[in-house]
Amino acid sequence: MEKLNDYNDLDHLGLGSRWTVRNRVKSGTFPEPDCYVGDSPRWKDSTVRAWVESLPKQRPAA
Repeated sequence: MEKLNDYNDLDHLGLGSRWTVRNRVKSGTFPEPDCYVGDSPRWKDSTVRAWVESLPKQRPAA
């Protein structure tokens, strides 16, 4: 069974606080949750990984 990430997990992954993630979802720059546990949104590992991989690659500073 695939891990479901909550806001705390996303924050620990460096993807932003609860408020940052919520605002990104609202603005369409972060995926909608895959499901909810009670009122708490959850994202599958595969969803988070696909989103991270879709981000533009940053070049190292010269």
